[in-house]
Amino acid sequence: MVVLVPFVVLLSATFPLHPESFLEGSFIVARVAEALPFLGIGRTKDVTRRTIQPLPRDALTYGIRRDRDNTGARTLTGASYTDTTNMTVEACVNYCIQQEFVYAGVEYASQCFCGNGIDNGGTLANASDCNFQCAGDASETCGAGNRLNVYWSGVQPPAPPITVPSIGLWQSLGCYSDSVNARTLAVTPAVTGDVDIESWYPLAGAEYADQCYCGLEFDNGGAPIAISDCNMACAGNSSEFCGGPNALNVYNYTGTLPHEPQPPGGGGGGGGGGGGTSSSVYPVTSGLPAPWQYAACYVDNVNGRVFANELPDNQNLTVESCIANCTAENYTLAGLEYSVQCFCGDNLVNGAVTADESDCNMGCGGNATEACGGPNRLSVYTSTGNVTAYPVSIVLNTSLPGQWQYQGCLDIYLDLREPGANRTFPYQNIWTDNNTVEACLNQCALFGYPAAGMEYGDECWCGDVSDVIQYSPGFSAESDCSMPCSGDPLHLCGGPERLQLYYWNGGLQTWHTPANTGRYEFLIGGVVVPLLATVGINGKVAFLEKWGTSEYENSTGAYELDLSLVDNFDLAWRTMHLLPDGRVLISGSDPETPGYPEEMRVEVYIPPYLTQGFIQPNVSVEQNDWDYGGTYTITVTLYQGTTDTMRVSLLAATSSTHGNNMGSRTIFPEFSCNGNTCTVTAPPNQYVSPPAWHQLFVLDGPTPSHSQWVRIGGDPGELGNWPDFPDFTRPGVGPL
Repeated sequence: MVVLVPFVVLLSATFPLHPESFLEGSFIVARVAEALPFLGIGRTKDVTRRTIQPLPRDALTYGIRRDRDNTGARTLTGASYTDTTNMTVEACVNYCIQQEFVYAGVEYASQCFCGNGIDNGGTLANASDCNFQCAGDASETCGAGNRLNVYWSGVQPPAPPITVPSIGLWQSLGCYSDSVNARTLAVTPAVTGDVDIESWYPLAGAEYADQCYCGLEFDNGGAPIAISDCNMACAGNSSEFCGGPNALNVYNYTGTLPHEPQPPGGGGGGGGGGGGTSSSVYPVTSGLPAPWQYAACYVDNVNGRVFANELPDNQNLTVESCIANCTAENYTLAGLEYSVQCFCGDNLVNGAVTADESDCNMGCGGNATEACGGPNRLSVYTSTGNVTAYPVSIVLNTSLPGQWQYQGCLDIYLDLREPGANRTFPYQNIWTDNNTVEACLNQCALFGYPAAGMEYGDECWCGDVSDVIQYSPGFSAESDCSMPCSGDPLHLCGGPERLQLYYWNGGLQTWHTPANTGRYEFLIGGVVVPLLATVGINGKVAFLEKWGTSEYENSTGAYELDLSLVDNFDLAWRTMHLLPDGRVLISGSDPETPGYPEEMRVEVYIPPYLTQGFIQPNVSVEQNDWDYGGTYTITVTLYQGTTDTMRVSLLAATSSTHGNNMGSRTIFPEFSCNGNTCTVTAPPNQYVSPPAWHQLFVLDGPTPSHSQWVRIGGDPGELGNWPDFPDFTRPGVGPL
């Protein structure tokens, strides 16, 4: 029986464990974030809450993930497979056991990953983030988008891989940079899993766990980088490092070569390709699910990947399983490469062109008779009968909306802000299918941001120029921004940790200040800062003191301000309220921020509608207790207009705090007039206007009357039944 034990903190490949503390065959679960915070969809059901056991205190450690998930930065970096029909937690766990890994993780309903450590900064996510039902069992949870349910066997992980210092006369030179578009070592032998020395090149480099490169010298600007960038275990020996994504473990032969270097078999790298495992494999041309059909063999990686979406490598890949995965994601194209790689999309990008059909000659990992592409060659299938291939994406720097101007490809900092905000710009939109340069620029301009950037193809970021100055180390090579926009494959939208940066040239904000702006007047000083304030029907303002702001030790904490006796009171609050005479009462604040003083004064703002010289209209109400849908009589006196141009408004009585009035609402009810006598129809029900007191104003053009209070909907909550004290008369809940 498998016992699942909740794991409450981050796992690490390096912590000391005590296997005897766990049941044989038991598994511990942790939810590990493989990417920046991402909200998944689906039903939340946690199948891991079955048996709870304590975790040794010395098994706890912490870390943080800094980058989006991609195939080169997985949290579990061992074997993996995808099953869109039968994936369950048990199936994934059993698979990882068979592959001799101690961690198993399920993701995105149908994906299984294995590993011997929690790699690449994987951290715990919220339990609710893992909310996708398993494809093979809807009662189980299988992670989510960029979220893993992780299980541990309780067995201590093997020692982490090391960089082998030497192999015979081959000496390690460290970790070197590489690029699929411009290889550091130009020759690719037809081997995987181990460094090949039989061609007798003096330089050898292992990359991406299973790739081997040779060369006479370092090309295309390849240079030493941090040894930590070479962080992927070799496919043939998990105790050794074999490079990483765009990173080579390089070795130099220090002896005398027995002969000149000989061209190796195979190909690939930088757009070269073909020369795979066999010429006796063929594309699948019949028996596919309708309407899928084979299209052609395409070249990959000349200018970058021609598909925008890559699934995890699958050692059991077939044409049918790749098509099934792409169909499940609603894509119309499927591409298979290098026996185990499956790609999906709706079009091809980066100048994709067809290759000779014989170049797609590697058998699929799950069916050796089916062609699954080759080195940098894709067997492409379509469900529409067509394949749209776009040219190499370029920077959009002309015909931009508004006054936007292109600045360059910007590098970004990831560690200068607090966790969760480690970006140059603070505001992000993710448009998986429709991000374009124009859409992003328009969105940022709409909200008043003069700086905008696109990243990863589908991200739009907005901010200020000062953000770039403070949080970015500067511009990077233009080639680093190489990812097409998700909604416009003809143009570039940044790259990994790179922003396609644009600035608005000129003033983005245009202020139109009217001649009459009203005025502020000092009302009273103050001795406290209120937390909550309410205008009452008795012409007074009641408020609750913010604790600790009173100058008096015997402060009661609750006060009211009688506006008719304002000269006798000395109070303040950080709220705003519309007063019955049309003025706006404004208080100070308590920012609790260094450099910003506590403000205790009380002011009134007299809006322009009271300072343009017009006489305020008058209104009287015959009955101030209104039922929903009832009709009630008011009498008006107007000085500027007529009842044909008059309006009636109802403003609900609410409480204000922290500069916000959360329950504020304004209703313009229907009314009709005969002379200066008008009939007003009350709101129809509590859904339009919850039961409350309202200020009724008459608007003569822009000029309001003094308000009259009416209660709409009664007092169903019996708020008027206050405690019965001898010296206090309760207002009650009956008719007024």
